[in-house]
Order: sequence, then structure tokens, then C-alpha cells
Amino acid sequence: MVDLIAMKAVEKCFPLKIGTVSVKEVQTSLFTVGVHKKIPKKLANTMKSVTGLDWPSVRQIKSKGSISVMWFDHTHVAIMGITPTPMLEGIAAVTNVSDAWYIVDLDGIDVRKVLSRVTPIDMRENQFQIGMTERADLMHMQASISCTAEHRFRIMVFRSMAQTFVHEILVAMESVAARAEKV
Repeated sequence: MVDLIAMKAVEKCFPLKIGTVSVKEVQTSLFTVGVHKKIPKKLANTMKSVTGLDWPSVRQIKSKGSISVMWFDHTHVAIMGITPTPMLEGIAAVTNVSDAWYIVDLDGIDVRKVLSRVTPIDMRENQFQIGMTERADLMHMQASISCTAEHRFRIMVFRSMAQTFVHEILVAMESVAARAEKV
């Protein structure tokens, strides 16, 4: 039998800071919960008992400590930081996708300027507020972008695009930092 060796998605040394923005790789569990358009009350109640968090609205992320529940798309909610119990699996389609996604946190005063260079989302504070999440393009990659604090965003891309993502985000960080020095 062949022994498989787990490898990191990116060989960069994190955390890394350029200018006022730092990037840090996040190691966490990630499960999706598939639902139909109407969320059964039993599922919402079970989710609350399992995670301690209410079911998120569209484009919303809720967090308590290291546990997060976020809207993922029109038929999925994502759970991070906890392994769902069989109680939840008996009600909805629960899938472990931890190894399919590459997750980072971007922190810093200029984080919105950095993200504005790589995504078409309006990153202004009054448009993309704390607790909001969005599925969108990040350069040419599909991404989940969530605002988790005043100057912090959690970015998720497919693991197969991790190297490209890191390259693109570092170029954007360098550009914002260079511009700040010259202006």
C-alpha cells in the first residue's frame, strides 16, 4: 500500500506582512451543509445546538470564538472550526471540504485597498460591512470573501489555485504599500 504524504498548498512562510497588511494561512475544518431553498426549522434549531450560532442570512457570516457559520451559496451553508455531529448529518447533506479550500486571513488598515485591486466587489466600508460574506471573482479565481472584523477579511479559494492566489494577493499588497510610500 502507498503512504500518502500531506503537503502544504503553498510553500510561502506565513504570516507575512507587506506595508500595513498581513496575510496568515488559516488551518480549520470546513464543512458544507446542503439545503433546499426553504430551511426546515428542525435544521436551523439543530445547527444552533451544534454550533451555538443561528442560521446565517444570505451574504452573512456569524462567528463565536473559533467557530463560524456562513452563507456559502444559494443551497449551502459552511461551518468552520467544528466537526458537525451525526445529529446534523441526519437532517441535511453534510460534506467535509476541508482539503478542497485554501483559507487565509488578511489584516491591516489598507486591506480594503488590497482587495479592491483583485476583486470587482465594492470594498468600501459602507458597502461591505463586518459580518458580510460574498462569493465572487478574485482575479480569475472563484473565491469566498468575508469581512470578519474592521480591518480583517477571510478569503477562501480552491486549494488547486492557492499558489496563484498567493501570488496575486502579494502583488496587490506590494502595489498598495508602494503607492503609500510615494503619495
